[in-house]
Amino acid sequence: MKIGDARVGRGVISNREFAGVPKGSLGKIVEDYGTGVTVEWEDIDGGMGRKLRDGFSKDFDLQFLDAR
Repeated sequence: MKIGDARVGRGVISNREFAGVPKGSLGKIVEDYGTGVTVEWEDIDGGMGRKLRDGFSKDFDLQFLDAR
């Protein structure tokens, strides 16, 4: 994903497995904190009702995400 595509409300998909998030997982950018964004993942917790969130730096970690 390019920095310009990383904005609040944008849907994302993981393009590889990392930090307990399987490849192909769907999420949404819910926060932009300047140097990075926070993604809230859908259905990562196996139906437990909790929301998993991860931070992604704009200068490196966006390579793990694709826009959807």
